[in-house]
Formats: sequence, C-alpha cells, structure tokens
Amino acid sequence: MKHSVFSTSMKVLIVTLILLAVCLPNDRSQYFMAGAAVIWLIIVLGCYLFKRTRGLRHLIGHQLQTSWSQFQLRPQPIYEREEPVAEEIVKQAGPAAENNQTDLTQEEQNTILCHIALRITEKLQSAYSGATWQWQDTPELKAILNGQTVRVKTDGIENNTHADICFDRFARVNIKMLIVEDFAAKPAAPKQSEAPAPETVPDVVDVRVWYDLIGREVLETLITDLNAKGHSRLSIKENGDIVVMQNSKEAVQKHLDNFLAKNYWNELINIFKENELKATARKDSLCISWM
Repeated sequence: MKHSVFSTSMKVLIVTLILLAVCLPNDRSQYFMAGAAVIWLIIVLGCYLFKRTRGLRHLIGHQLQTSWSQFQLRPQPIYEREEPVAEEIVKQAGPAAENNQTDLTQEEQNTILCHIALRITEKLQSAYSGATWQWQDTPELKAILNGQTVRVKTDGIENNTHADICFDRFARVNIKMLIVEDFAAKPAAPKQSEAPAPETVPDVVDVRVWYDLIGREVLETLITDLNAKGHSRLSIKENGDIVVMQNSKEAVQKHLDNFLAKNYWNELINIFKENELKATARKDSLCISWM
C-alpha cells in the first residue's frame, strides 16, 4: 500500500514536471518545476509523519479523555455563600457604619431608637397583647446596631419580669424572656405620717401659656417614648407627677412644674383635644390617652 501511494505520487510529480517544461518558457519552467518538487516533497514527508505518529496521537488523546473523565467524576466542594458573603459585607461596612453613626445628631439617634422601640413593642405584643416595657438602662444606638444585647423591664407578661433583646445582622429582633427577682424581699419602710401641705393658688392662670411653655414639650416627648413601648395612656397627679401603670403599680415617669389646679383642668382638657389627645378628669388625677 505504501509503495503504491508513493509510486502514484511520483507519477503525478513526473507528469507535472513534463507539463511545466512543455507549457512554460525555459527561464520560467525551471522555477515552477523546482517549486512543484518542493511541494511534492513536503506532502510526502507530511503523509509519512502523519502515519508514523498515529499511535502517539491516539495515546495522547486517550490520556486527555481519561483525565477529563476523572475531573468530572471528582466531587465538587459545596460553598455556603450566604453567611460568608453577609459577614464580609458587614466587615467591609463596619468602619463606614460607625462613621455614619457618629455623623448622626442626637435628635436623629433618638428617632432611630424610637423606631427600634416600636419594633420591640410589635414583637412583644404579637405574643402578649397587653405587654409594655421600658429600658432597664437606656442603651446607646451604636450598641444596638452592633448587635449587643440590651435588657428591658417588662410588664403585663405572666411569669416574666425582664427580657434580653438583640438585633442580628439582618435586623431581626431576638427576644429572650427572663425572670429577675431579689434573693430576699426588702422590708417595707415604715410610712411616715405627713401633714397635708396647704393648698396654694398657682401663679400661672393662663392655661394655654402654661401648656405652650411647660406642658407641651414634656408631654409630647414622654408620649412618643411611652407609645413606642406599648403604653396608650398616662395620668397626671395633682402635684404634677406623670405616672403610668407598671406591674399593677403606678410608676412616676416625669414631673410637670407648676401644674394647674383642678379648676383649670376643663380648659386644659380642651387644649389636649386640639392636640388629638383624649383627656378625662378623675378624682385625684388627669388621665390622658392617645389610642
């Protein structure tokens, strides 16, 4: 077979050389004949090498196919991307987040704390409809945003007095209910009889001026805070103490200076109505509700 192929190619070369010698002038035919001989030689060598390396090419192809099959059968590692990516984002955003916190004004931080308090109230009241709470120690906004645990005092939740609260990196509220009690009940201090203080006529008689100068700011700030913690009413005592019910007891929250005498309460109730607050006069206090 090899001899016949070589012989055939040689015959083709001879015929080609004869045609070039006959058809072309002598000065050109020599160049074309030499070129034809070189091309024939290259083709013959290429065919020879192609046949000689057939086994090598087959071996290399088999090795490549085996390696590819082993790579496909190898178990691929499973990457849990969610947590590492989230942690990396938190790490990268950490310094920037701290800078943003320091850029906030005190009023803006109080607003964010109010929104956080509303989230806590929503979470608590979804399980305990009548629950209210208050910060044990008012936390810093930075501590909450960094995921630190803060403790609150709860009211209206059976068998629980406190709760530990923290926010995770996805802003989800995590609450752990607690019971915090003293090892021994403190003995009640003996009550001292106090002589009733003589009634004095308050100096301020213009109810609207008193409310604008003293009452408005104190009540609006306190009501915003109490509403965020789940409360819906408060009471103002005759001496100016503002109280709410906690653990079935009255807890003083603020004090109003120069609080109006009872004969001014009806006019004060009308002013509360103008500010979308519902107020009712009782025997020894003025009850204000906002829901």
